[in-house]
Amino acid sequence: MQTDYSMNTKQDLLDLPLKPARVDAVSTYVDEYLSKKETRWLATHGLVYTTNGITKCMAAWHAVAKYCPWHTTDSTVCLVSVGEGAKPTVSAMFSRLTRWRCLMIDPLLYKRWRGIPSTLPSLICDYGLPMSFNGDKVVLLSINAHVDLDWYHHQFLAPQMLTVAIPCHVQQIIANREPTASYIDYGIAAGRNEVLVWNG
Repeated sequence: MQTDYSMNTKQDLLDLPLKPARVDAVSTYVDEYLSKKETRWLATHGLVYTTNGITKCMAAWHAVAKYCPWHTTDSTVCLVSVGEGAKPTVSAMFSRLTRWRCLMIDPLLYKRWRGIPSTLPSLICDYGLPMSFNGDKVVLLSINAHVDLDWYHHQFLAPQMLTVAIPCHVQQIIANREPTASYIDYGIAAGRNEVLVWNG
């Protein structure tokens, strides 16, 4: 029987130690996430349903919304999310909220998610780099990922590119490049809540 994660109430999600996050900022992200039918679907299907997961997804969404020059309806945009873990999370959210082609890469991916999930037709999930997945407009995400961001940046280097990282235990850098923007997102319910953005 499938667990109905949508039964989590907002209060359940907020009854956690949130420092150095701010409760009001976390609450705003949780409210926004639960207000969208596309993201509620992710919770119901057990993809993104914890406070930490929800707020990281929303932080990534807002960073991309602020710095990305392309509209969510632009189907020529390719989104690549690396190091998400055993199942798609951030990439699944973007595949639900945009018309972009989305790719999730992680060697720890559960086998049942490999390929193109029937419920997420604009998303490809794989253990490593696919033979062909590129374009002139690329959004690269590394959200709490234990990966070499610089290596992935060079693999998907495109004429127009936006890279967003929320570092966890592994430093996220692009060689010889300073971030275009760096800020603390107090809406992330985790101890590591710095957001790094590179344009180009």
